[in-house]
Amino acid sequence: MKKESGTTLLTRSMLESAYGEDAEGVVGVIEAAFRSFATGDVIFPEKSSQVFDERTQSRINCMPATIRSAGLAGVKWVSVFPENPSRHGLPNVGGLMVLSEIKTGMPVAVMDAGYLTAIRTAAVDALAARFLAPEGASTLALVGTGEQARFHAKLLSGTLDTIGEIRVSGRTPEHAAALAGDLRADGLDAVSFGDAPPVGKGAVLPQGLQGVHNGDAALLTGGIGLPRGKDRRGQKHKAKQRRQKSRTELLDGFSFHDSSFPVDHWSQFTKKEGKGHW
Repeated sequence: MKKESGTTLLTRSMLESAYGEDAEGVVGVIEAAFRSFATGDVIFPEKSSQVFDERTQSRINCMPATIRSAGLAGVKWVSVFPENPSRHGLPNVGGLMVLSEIKTGMPVAVMDAGYLTAIRTAAVDALAARFLAPEGASTLALVGTGEQARFHAKLLSGTLDTIGEIRVSGRTPEHAAALAGDLRADGLDAVSFGDAPPVGKGAVLPQGLQGVHNGDAALLTGGIGLPRGKDRRGQKHKAKQRRQKSRTELLDGFSFHDSSFPVDHWSQFTKKEGKGHW
């Protein structure tokens, strides 16, 4: 008798319902995944990227992985088109994640990858901050005002009980003020720094930097958004010819020299060094 396979479609609203603002639960899942990777339980091929525009870095990434003990393999097909919001009124990140079981190879679920990307990235930084943040860190500094910043605010403040003030900086003062207002509406103590640097000694810096800041030292859990070389603003910023501050300008005065940079995937970090994006 032939069996019928069933594939579950999980929309963004379903994933939001499953998350339920459970920051500790999401961070716990991420920690378990890292531990599985450390024990060799994970198959983790290098991601494949198709870049369609060198100036904007508009691209689609294909990112597969398998957790053997869970009996599941997944692939994330995710697009990153930075100009979507301003030019088309669309999110800059979108895509799908397909999950299959590895006994027969049949697909079991298809999910909204945009939402998963936002919550997973923030959860990784929240986990890193739990181990690497300065003791008693009370300020969370967000550089950027998109969906990533929103999730970082919620997950880091929900993971580090010492976090009080959340400082928001963006490429425009209007964007920073809007996000700070939204976060205050969610019950968080957020203040807009406009397009000025939000950093200070003892601040946690997840967004844009994806890392932890203490004085002049940076401990990175992901990648650093600053290009190497003499021109810290980078060619991409020059090409935009906008009167908006880039994230590198927002972080002028923050020293990365002679700092320690633990990263989550060293070979990918070093391979892309010098290209102005990580």
